[in-house]
Parts: sequence; C-alpha cells; structure tokens
Amino acid sequence: MVHFTGNRFTQHLVNRYRRYCVWEYAPNPGAYGYHEELDPKHLGLGYWRGGVHNIYRLILWYDPSLPERPLSDLPKTAFYPVWGHACMRNTWNDDAIFAVFKCGWFQGGEPPHHDDGTFVIYHKGNLVLDNNWNFNGCNAHSVNQNTITVLDPDETIMLASGRDIGRRRSRLNDGGQSFYDRKQTGPYDRGKVVAFEGNPQFLYVAGDATKSYHPDKMKEFVRQFVYVKPNIFLIFDRVESTKAEFEKRFVMHTHTEPLVADGVLRADASELLLAGPDLKAVYPYKYGNYIRENVPGFHQPKYERFETDWHTIEHVGDEAFGSVVASKAPNRKVTLEFECRFGDEEMAVVHNVGPQYGAVQWSLDAGKKKGVIDQHAATPAFQQRNVLMRGLAKGKHTLTLVAPTSLMNIEVFEVRLGGRMFVKTLLPENAKINVVEGYPESGGYQPRDRYGVKRRYRLEVRPPKASRRDCFLHVIQVGDLKTPKMMDVTTIAEDDVSGVVLDMDGRRCRFVFNRTGEVGGRVTIRGGGVRVDRRFTQVLNTPRDETLEASLVKARNVRRYDYETHQLRGLGPEADVATLRKALKEPKWYRRYHAARMLGMNGVRQAENDLITALSDDDPRVGSAAAEALGRLKSSTAVPPLTKQLSSPDATARFTAAWALGRIGTRGDAIVRTLTRTLGDEDPFVVYAAGDALGRLTRKADAETVAALIKVAGTKDHLAAAKAAEVLGDLKQVEAVPVLEKLALGADTSERIAAARALAKMNRPETTAFLREYITQGRGEAVARLAAARTSGRVELMRALMNEPEVRVRQKAVFELARKGDRPALDRLRSDLKSEDLGTRHGAAWALYRVGDKSGLIVLARDRLKVQQWSLADSAGNYLNYIDGVLGDKRPVVKALVDAVIEFIDEVEARGTTSEQPTTGRSLNFIHLHLTKCTGKKFFNWPKFKASKQAREQLKQRWLTYWEQEGKDLPEVPVKLGSKPE
Repeated sequence: MVHFTGNRFTQHLVNRYRRYCVWEYAPNPGAYGYHEELDPKHLGLGYWRGGVHNIYRLILWYDPSLPERPLSDLPKTAFYPVWGHACMRNTWNDDAIFAVFKCGWFQGGEPPHHDDGTFVIYHKGNLVLDNNWNFNGCNAHSVNQNTITVLDPDETIMLASGRDIGRRRSRLNDGGQSFYDRKQTGPYDRGKVVAFEGNPQFLYVAGDATKSYHPDKMKEFVRQFVYVKPNIFLIFDRVESTKAEFEKRFVMHTHTEPLVADGVLRADASELLLAGPDLKAVYPYKYGNYIRENVPGFHQPKYERFETDWHTIEHVGDEAFGSVVASKAPNRKVTLEFECRFGDEEMAVVHNVGPQYGAVQWSLDAGKKKGVIDQHAATPAFQQRNVLMRGLAKGKHTLTLVAPTSLMNIEVFEVRLGGRMFVKTLLPENAKINVVEGYPESGGYQPRDRYGVKRRYRLEVRPPKASRRDCFLHVIQVGDLKTPKMMDVTTIAEDDVSGVVLDMDGRRCRFVFNRTGEVGGRVTIRGGGVRVDRRFTQVLNTPRDETLEASLVKARNVRRYDYETHQLRGLGPEADVATLRKALKEPKWYRRYHAARMLGMNGVRQAENDLITALSDDDPRVGSAAAEALGRLKSSTAVPPLTKQLSSPDATARFTAAWALGRIGTRGDAIVRTLTRTLGDEDPFVVYAAGDALGRLTRKADAETVAALIKVAGTKDHLAAAKAAEVLGDLKQVEAVPVLEKLALGADTSERIAAARALAKMNRPETTAFLREYITQGRGEAVARLAAARTSGRVELMRALMNEPEVRVRQKAVFELARKGDRPALDRLRSDLKSEDLGTRHGAAWALYRVGDKSGLIVLARDRLKVQQWSLADSAGNYLNYIDGVLGDKRPVVKALVDAVIEFIDEVEARGTTSEQPTTGRSLNFIHLHLTKCTGKKFFNWPKFKASKQAREQLKQRWLTYWEQEGKDLPEVPVKLGSKPE
C-alpha cells in the first residue's frame, strides 16, 4: 500500500482501487520510473505510464466488475506501446529478478531523459541502473543511461527542457541522443518498440531508436533485448553511423565497483549507508513526488552520547573525499539495528585508520558473531573496507561496535544485498573494455568519492577499430553472492547472423540475430521438455490480461483527465450550480461523480436533496462522492440515509458514510451505536473512519463503545489501531491504559505516537508515572517520547529530552521550551550553533530564528559559503531562501551573507590563495546570486576575484558601502520571543 499525503479519504481510495493497478508492482525504488518498494508489506502502485499523479485518475478508471486478484496471479510480463515499456520478472517473490526495457516517448511531467534503448535489472538490489545523479543538468544525457552513444565532435546536443519540448543547448557533447528537431512532439517521432513477445521460455523485445539521434551521425540503431528465463539477458545492438570515424560506445551502469577478469565483468547489488545518526541511503531515491531516503530494514544508528562524544570529520584531499563520524572519547558504543530481507547478505564497515584510533570490537546479536577491526596505523589512511560477516541469516539483527580503550570512526556501512551479475562482451571481437568511475561529465565529480553521493560505475565497450557499421552482443547472467563464476557461453558467427549458445536447466538455448536486413533472428530451445524452433516475431504480441486490457482501453479512450477535457468539460470549480445539479442525472458515471464532488467542494447547500438522492446511485463511486459532498456541507438532513449506508455491501460506501457522519457532527445515541458496530467492519479503512467519527461525535462514551475501541487498538492494522488509541485518549478512558501502554512500546511508529499522546491527554497519576519512565529511560521511540512530552505540556518531561541523542527530536523539545522563554533551552540552542554536526547547527539556527533570535543566520551564511559538500551547503541556503523569499525578512539575511563574504575575503588574503577547494567559485556564485535576488545589486565576477587582490578588496568595499547606505531600507520582519514569524 502506498501512503499518499492528504486525507484518509484519498488513502482509502488508493487502497480500495489498487486491484486494477496491477502492472507496476516494482521490486525496488531505483528501477526506471517506479515509486515503491516491493516486500510483503508494500505494493508499488502504478498505472499506465508510472506513478499515480492525480487520485481522480484512479477513481475514473476504477471498474468494480474487475475481480481483485492476489499478487501471485498477476502477469509477470507487460508491454505498454505508447511509452515503449516492456516489464518482466520471473516471480512475485521478494527475491524476484525484475527488468524493464524502454524505447519510446518520454514520461510527461518532467524533462525527458535521452534514454531510448535503455534497460534496468534488479535482483536483491540494483544491478543495472541509470546514473541519474543530477549535477549541472547532465543526468538526462544518454551517456548516463544504458544505451549507445555515437560521437560526432561537431554536434550540439539539444536537451528537452520540459513537457512541451522546449529545447536548450547542452554544454556536454556525449555522443548521445538529442531533441534535434522541434517537430519531435509525438510518441512515435523518436524511438519505438517494433517487436514484442512473451512466453514461458523467454521474452523478446526490439526497439528502433534511430530517430532519437541526429541523422547527420546515425543511420541505424536497433537494440534487441531477450530475457531467457529465469536469469539470462541477451542484448544485441546494430549500430551504423554516417562516418566511420564517429566513435561508438556501449554504456551500462552499476552501483558498486565491478571487477573485470578474463573478459567477464562481475558486479554485486549493494547499498551504502551514511554513518550519521540520521541513517540515509547515499543515493536517495527520488522519482516524481516520491522520495525515500531510508533504506528498508535499517534503523538509524544509535550513538552513545552522540552530541558530546562524537563529531564529524571531513577529509578532502588527494587520497579520499568524504567524511567520518568519529568518537571524541574512548569506550563509546554504536548500535545498528537492521533486517536482512533476502538472507546471505554481507555487511562491511568503511573507516579511516590513524594513530588516534585503535581496536574496535564488533558483535552481532549479543555475541553470536564477533570480531575486531584494527583502526590503528602510524600513518593515516582513508576509506579502509572491512567485511564483518557474510551469509547473514534472513531476519532482524543488531550490530554493536565499541572501542574500549581508544577512539573509533565510521564512514559508511556497506551492505551487499545478495544480488550478483556477470556481464560478458561477445561482440565486437577484441573490444576495448574499460570501467569509468563516477560522473566525470558533470564537471563536479570527485574522483576519490568512492563512498559518497556520486558513486556510480560505467562499463564502456568500444569497437577495436573505426567502422561505419558495428554490432554489440552482451550476455548478462543474474545470480547470488554464492554464484562463483559465469556460465559457459559460445559465440555464433554465421553468414549474416551472430548469436550465442548456452546450456541452462537441462535446456540447450540457441539465439541468433540478423546483423543486417530485417530486424529479427531465430531461437532454438531443446531439452527439459521444451522444443522451440522459430524466428523472432516482427510484430507487437502483447500479453492478454483482462485487467490490463480493460485499463488500457480506458487509457486509449480518455487521453488526459482534468477539468479541461471533453469528458469533464464544464464541471470544474467555475461551474454554475444549475450545470452541476443537472450533471447529477447524466448517463456517464464520471460526470455524475465529478458533479457530486464539485457541489460539495463549492459548498452548494441547495443541492442537498439532489446529493441525498445520489447516495442511491447505481454506481457506488457516485454514491461515495455524494456522501463526501454531504459531509463537506455538514448536512444534518443526510444523517439518516448516511447511517443506513453504513450497512452497504460496498466498502467504499461504508467508508465515505462514516467519514461524512463525523464531519457533519450530529450527535445521537443511534448514530453512536451504529458507528460502534461499524468498528467491527472487515475493512480496516472503514474501521478507521468509524473511529474518527466517534472521536468527533462522542464526549463521553458508553461501555460498549469503549470496549469496541479497546478491541480495535489491539488489532494488527496499524492505521485503525492508531486512530482507536487517539480516540481513547480524547475520551480519557482509564480502562484503556493497559492497551495504550502496550501500543506505546510496540513496533509501529504511528501506534506508538498515538498511544503516547493518548496517555499524556489522560493526565492521571499512573499515566504520568509511566510517561516519566517512558521518556527519561528512553523506553519508546524518540518521536513517540517527543509526542508524549509535547502533549502533556509538562516542562520537566520536555527538559528530559534536552539530552536526547536524536538531533531532530532533541531540538524540537528544546525549541518548545525556548518558545516558552526557558533560558536553559535558549542557551542550549545557542551552544548548538557551535556544534561540529551541520544538521545540529542548522536546526539550532532555524529554531532560534523562530523564537526571535536571529544570531544563527550568520552560521547558515558561513556554511552556505564554506561547506564543501554541496548537499549540506544547500541545506543552509534553503533556510536562508525561506526566510527572505517566503517570510520576506531580507535585512538580517543580507547582513549575514555580506558578513560571511567579507570574512571569507579576509581569510583568502590571510592564507594567500583564492581556491583551496574546487567548489569555492560555485559557492561564492550562489551567495552572490542570493544577494542579487535580495538587493538587485551585482558586484561579483569570479575570474577577477580569483586573479586580483584589488578586485577582492573592491568587492568587499562595495558590499560594505551598500550595507551602510542602503541596508537599513531592506524589509525586516519582527519576530518576538515565543512566537512564530508572521
């Protein structure tokens, strides 16, 4: 289930209507265009071309006649001709092999990538993936996808700047695809899939991406992609350039550093986890509006006395680029809790060595496995990798590290998730093969950033000599960490065909591809009860599936869904009442549906009777929309029919009826009794809505309602249990204390927070004693302890969180105290401005600003200018942008920025160099762009600044003069102690 922001009505619709969104259950968030992790608890929700962008599209395409299907019954192969996506997998298990081939029109809503012919492969982690790290706008180029480049030195690559194909020149000529023609606005004006078929033995897809390249350099590029089930992929490329001297290159990306031996590349699936107390993936997954920073199964590391006894040390030099979390005192412990999702994972720690460090003892699961890492060395060295354990069992584990007599440090935890692949280049013969580290085309790449945000590796394959026409043939075998080597494969070269023979699972498989002429080839499979001997298809044979076919029919018939299309024309926010009321009687359900919703959104009270009649509509979607509208209108007349609707056989109708009754607010014993019975509904979202309604309608519940709520609080559905806990807290029911205490110590975050808040609301001696122990002894999760303390309003409980190891929780507690004028809290925030941890500094500066103390702005300005890790520098810049751009408080921001620039110029003169780091010019440029935005003044020129001491002095004097003469005229927003900025 994907959790969307917004109200529970939206979340319920997503949950109920996922039955027909069957094709993009992605096994990982890093795969091309997919938005969610596939494990037993999460199902990626996608439709047609990708993630869900507007919930009403789901509602429009919902067909109640389609049966709900278990995951195991869903198709393992799908093809989408408009977008040119071929999706394939071997199973629906957690450890599935999953791949996507793409050759077609771009995904709307963002500038398209030049990726026709690209593919991704996933098995227990990312094996083949796009190098989508965006730096200087280079992530869209073909060289950062998994496709072919042909380098014409005189070409200017044209990038598409948006959905409407506005174009811009690229500063990088990577030899890739280009939007060279403004007329390339349709789905078939560029690359397209020309053949597709799927069967139990293999999947075959062919994509012609010739039109995606400038015709002055490319005559033909056709890629044939074969998935031989269960674990072999064949990629055959026919490439013909207009000139022999235009260099051709096959590019493919991996997440981890591959090993190349005897012409075979090996790469493993792994994740890198930053060592800080806020555990994040080194490469956050971001697609559309979905961002996932935490790696599933891993909790943030717990550092013993992090704020006082640990600090972050950056190393930026010739040997390495990155940072470590290091202890300041010996005998400090780090605990990492994680869950192996597949089994057989491998855990390693990357760290520095030096004279100040010593022996680090590690222990897994209370000593079941243990060992020692020696971090001591007379000469410092960076990024040393130590494998702690291999073959981890599936399930939950706890790793503990401690250096009893010395200091210790950690840069990253590296987890090899269990997937492995082998890649062998069969064509061209005697190919030039090399591996490129990172993202050198970006211009900001750090070649020593082996464990940082830009870690990527690219396999490049070039022909041995110049030729107009070349063919590439690669074999990819997917396996596990226990797979020692690649299987034997034999190359075929006969007349005008090339191919491969391989033996697998008792079958001899022979695949050959045409090097010239028609796109195709022949497949022969013998053995294992299988007999296949025929040509590859040359048409699009899409798999038959009733759910997919019904969805695609709707997608073809209705191109776009918004209030401007012909289906919904006239039913938008501007529609008049008469038109909307008339639309409630139209034959098309989606017009009735949108008319009902819009009547509610526009607050049309004279349509109450029409909406009550619509509750009985033949289509349950229309009835649900009418119930939602009546809830928005707070129609007391609708209470009886809505109460009756709680007995509807349709779960969506029951959900919206309960939701509406809670919003209407009419109290009555009959309504309460009916909602209490609804707490026993089989649908957890209906239970949630009933609980929410009871919370809104009931001030003093009877024994039956309390017992029903306690029963819900003890169920396994986290959403319903959390809502029941919330309502029990509002009702202050002492009978619920045992179950609430149990929930507060449970496994689900939403349940813990709701239970902790409920106990705090009761304000009884026994609950206060429990919460005091809960908070002071760290028994619950940090965010739950914070919720309890804030809800209780007790100063002593908030002060107990002032030493909380988790920075964000501690600072929120300190901020709450500071808002009340608590001097120790204010002093703590001011001391945090000097913390070595950037997140702590920035959070303290923002918290101080919110209580009227603007002294932290200079800290943000300094970090924006001096911090070399651009993502952290951007964090400081974002605070400053918000303060001056959104809040309009320009004067203190400009003062802080000017002071930071002047300090920097003085430091430059003191050390006698203008640029110790490669990002200095960029940082100064950002600072001055910010100043220009605030003041309208342009004083900065990097070449002059770098070359001339006189220019630097002039810049300093110009800003000083500006501040003295005009700074007082800049707008300033007063913020009083204990208040929020206006």
